[in-house]
Amino acid sequence: MSAPVLELTGIAKSFGAVPALVSVDLVVEPGTIVGLLGQNGSGKSTLVKILTGIHRVDAGEIRFHGSVLESPVRHASRRGIVVIHQDLGLHPRLSVLDNVGVGDGYATGKLLPRSRRGELGTFRRLGERLGIDLDPWRLVGELSPAERVFVAVIRALRELEHGGGDGLAAHPLRRADGAAARGRERPSDRDDAPARGGRGASCSSPTGSRS
Repeated sequence: MSAPVLELTGIAKSFGAVPALVSVDLVVEPGTIVGLLGQNGSGKSTLVKILTGIHRVDAGEIRFHGSVLESPVRHASRRGIVVIHQDLGLHPRLSVLDNVGVGDGYATGKLLPRSRRGELGTFRRLGERLGIDLDPWRLVGELSPAERVFVAVIRALRELEHGGGDGLAAHPLRRADGAAARGRERPSDRDDAPARGGRGASCSSPTGSRS
């Protein structure tokens, strides 16, 4: 049996005297999507920020493909962890293709046109993989909200490929109408109670195990 893509054990994080995460355990198996369900302020974003190295854990262990990651996690995208934020960070006056490549940019020098053609090929290949058909030259400002999410997903996959990682994407769960995704959640006594799950975020991994 292959090791989980991600395994968190006993994760704890406090900000001053306020606990945000208390003894959180989470396992993401290859080829699965896992949702974190909970109220606003329950610690979902804190957990994602721990995975991407923004926050350091106070206690607990992070394993990625069976290997222990030191906290704070360094170079998360190179390891294969990317985040698609609720604010997608897309520029409305840039084309779809330019938004996909805005993180790393294109190679400079005499081979710039060839590099751009390479980016176009990567964009189309990733789009076919996801069943997404978008005009790469269309301005993002002309796209529907759902289409903008597709652009962000393709950009995240491109980032994973360039980083050489095996792939774990974390992103907010939203329906096309903007309503929060629903699922089972643990009731809490107060809105700011430290949660062992969350509402409105998910982690997904590719099918298969690391070779």
